[in-house]
Amino acid sequence: PMINLNETDIIYNKNIQKNKYFKILFLARIEKDKGIEEFLYSISEIKGNFLFNVEIVGEGAWLNKAIDLCKTLEIEDLVTFKGAIFDKDEIKKIYMNAHLYILPTYHEGFPRTLYEAMIFGTPILTTFVGGISGLMIDKFNCLEIKPQSISSIVEGINYAFNNYPEMRKYAKNAIGTVKPIVASSRDSHDQHLN
Repeated sequence: PMINLNETDIIYNKNIQKNKYFKILFLARIEKDKGIEEFLYSISEIKGNFLFNVEIVGEGAWLNKAIDLCKTLEIEDLVTFKGAIFDKDEIKKIYMNAHLYILPTYHEGFPRTLYEAMIFGTPILTTFVGGISGLMIDKFNCLEIKPQSISSIVEGINYAFNNYPEMRKYAKNAIGTVKPIVASSRDSHDQHLN
């Protein structure tokens, strides 16, 4: 379900520093076509490159497979499964505490989670499938990854970690992208009639 967000929710000054742990967020339905499998393989490949942890928020048909895969890949100490969260403040907190939001989806309309990440100032790593390329611009308001590509995710996460000031710039630009969208959705009934 869509959490109701508007202009007043935009975080202009998110000032998250890259501290000891780099926090990576995956928030989506836990389905194969959201790219969860490639994502977990990429996590096992970057394990040891730097200190990080992963929060996976959501539920879905692939959840148990994802949990099992973490054990197989020996990354369960890096990955926390939070289940589905519908509380707006809780969701906001999760984005606010994340250094990077990743959406390696195979196909999509335009996912509400990208709006959420933009509104809450979280740098984005995403595929450009479906409607995503209509709004997202590589190396301007996000970093593009290729669908179904472990190496592309690995490259993207490494780039984000090593060029974090750049990622924060993309997040600032993303606020400019999302602001007119959330502003226009608040037009009053009168304005629509005119």
